[in-house]
Amino acid sequence: MPKIRASVSLTAALMGLVAATPVVAQGQTRITNTATLTWQAPTGPVSVDSNTVIFDVEQRGKRPTRLSFRLLPVGYSLQGMRCDTAPTLSFTPAPIDAADLARAPAAESIDTHVPLILVLDNPGGNHDPNAREIARINVHTQYLTSTIPLLETGPDTGVFAGGVPKGDDGSSSPCDPTLDRGAELTLSFSEDDYSYGSTSSILIDPTGYVFDSQTGALVDGATVTLLDDSDQPAKVFGDDGVSAYPATVISGGSATDASGRSYKFPQGNYRFPLTAPGRYHLRVTPPTHYSAPSARSRADLEKLRGPQNHGFMLNEASFGGIFTLKDPEPFIADIPLDRIGDTRLLLTKTASVREASPGDFIQYLVRVDNRSDAEANSIHLTDILPTGLRYERGSTRGADEPLIATDGRTLDFSVPTLPAGKTAEVRYVVSVAPGAPRGEALNRVLASGSAGATSNEAAASVRIGALLFTDGFTVAGRVTEGDCNAPASGRKGVAGIRILMEDGNYVVTDKDGLYHFEAVRPGRHIVQIDSASLPASHAPSPCDADTRQAGSAVSRFVESDGGLLKRVDFQLRLTGIAVASTVDALPVAPDAAEAAGNREWFTGQGAGIALLFPTAGYNPRSPSTRVVVQHHAGQKVALRLNGVLVGALAYDATDMDGDVAIAKWSGIGLNPGDNALEATVMNDDGSIAQTLRGSVHYAGPAANAVLASDAGKLAA
Repeated sequence: MPKIRASVSLTAALMGLVAATPVVAQGQTRITNTATLTWQAPTGPVSVDSNTVIFDVEQRGKRPTRLSFRLLPVGYSLQGMRCDTAPTLSFTPAPIDAADLARAPAAESIDTHVPLILVLDNPGGNHDPNAREIARINVHTQYLTSTIPLLETGPDTGVFAGGVPKGDDGSSSPCDPTLDRGAELTLSFSEDDYSYGSTSSILIDPTGYVFDSQTGALVDGATVTLLDDSDQPAKVFGDDGVSAYPATVISGGSATDASGRSYKFPQGNYRFPLTAPGRYHLRVTPPTHYSAPSARSRADLEKLRGPQNHGFMLNEASFGGIFTLKDPEPFIADIPLDRIGDTRLLLTKTASVREASPGDFIQYLVRVDNRSDAEANSIHLTDILPTGLRYERGSTRGADEPLIATDGRTLDFSVPTLPAGKTAEVRYVVSVAPGAPRGEALNRVLASGSAGATSNEAAASVRIGALLFTDGFTVAGRVTEGDCNAPASGRKGVAGIRILMEDGNYVVTDKDGLYHFEAVRPGRHIVQIDSASLPASHAPSPCDADTRQAGSAVSRFVESDGGLLKRVDFQLRLTGIAVASTVDALPVAPDAAEAAGNREWFTGQGAGIALLFPTAGYNPRSPSTRVVVQHHAGQKVALRLNGVLVGALAYDATDMDGDVAIAKWSGIGLNPGDNALEATVMNDDGSIAQTLRGSVHYAGPAANAVLASDAGKLAA
């Protein structure tokens, strides 16, 4: 039978790929492919075509992206944020799920005093439909440049989001770019092979402050109204751009829009989120003993320091003038107020403690000095407590009980009369309420009297910390072996199992299989068995089939607030495989006491003279050693190290048991390298009975390391 030479015509097959039909749908190309087989037969060349394959190829190009902000859903709190300062400054926002993002309304204006959700619509970044991926955005101000990782809201969503805290959030402050008031914050996503770039810019802290024109102190209680060109209250909207917002607010107070969203103002702060373009002006009704608009020059006002030690932002609106809103850019106007009367009263204020936490009590002392030549009457001390501090009723000494404003923070103490040149002292106690903001709590006080007598502003600061054990929670659990249905009380603990957390911390179970982690930061974490620490005789068993283990027998999700205890147990089953022989096991290092020569020395010792410790080959763990010398009763020992007599402070004692005496020294400092020991044992008459010599080598810092494979055993 003649042989057939056959060859596939790849050229023809490839040509079929090149021939593309016109586009059948937007973004697609139809490909038609037919292969041809050609061979040489006795009768001549033969060619056969295959079946034709037709398929559409999606021409996937770069996808557009968009950066935006969302407001938190009402009642929602962010969990899992982290600010790391080492080895480099980095911020991890709170993860946001798709369901939570769907409830979050869009933010038409940005208030850095409230937490927000940063959103990146990036369908091109969705490479794996089965995993939540990460996209990184760039953060830039004239003072800070960094990147923020955003986690996908769910598998295959193409939407990446992260929760960011309010400005000056205490623990996140080092990572906060909004601390630079007035700076422009630019967020950007860099173009890559799958997505186009996008950029969003906002003006940091687009709100105003009311302040004292003499000292720069922020002033609460000023009524600020936004009026339109016809001198009527302006139509203002909340951050969502839809809900009505009041046209009159009080500095340092709060406001609520028509949707029920609450806006809490920091000290001296006021805010109008959104309004229509037009001409407006501010009407300010100052608190008692202040007047507006200020008569001080701008040059004097610009010397004052405001929030975050930045200068105040002054313009026409600061002095009651008309200003125009013509674009979406935020408008900032700080408002100075002039104090009425001379400062004839001198105030000083001190706090009884520098640091406090929820549940603690703080006593404040306010001292008022009358520096004038006339008697001051009807003096009122206006004390403004920081958020989170509560006045303890009945605690005032040196004045009557204060009048307490409806906000619970403004206290009005009355001093009826203060003669010229005299001093009055007022003491009172406040408590730190649960949930008090962590950080510096600055308590301010002002004084005023009849005939226009006024004072300077005095302040005392207390650092508020977390309640003991509430800034973290504890994870505890046990690793046991046995059947899943066996009662917990009958299970046997497994020792030596390493338990890990996602941040790299780990512990090892004790002889009963118990372990725990302390001071775990609040939020969601992962606790997992290190599979490498499991002996061959054991394997993990998925006994707890719940969402915490997510189908894994070696890991668990754990989530908690601070101050709580969470239990995470693991179960192991016996595999039937015998534990490997320990013949070739690495030698076990002695424990610390044995290594240091701390043991019962009389055991097994007969009468005689000997250097009991250090022994030959002793390798000290630290640059100090213990020395133990045996001798006869009535003898004495003179110990030298490197030819120098060892000081009396290193001598511990000499223990006696019949004719056997044990002399002990500890904490004798060693030099790197060889150290020569010499113990001279002397009789009662001063003659030398015997001289003992020994050597201790202490290895200093390693200069280099060489692997001696023939002298060691490798173990995983």
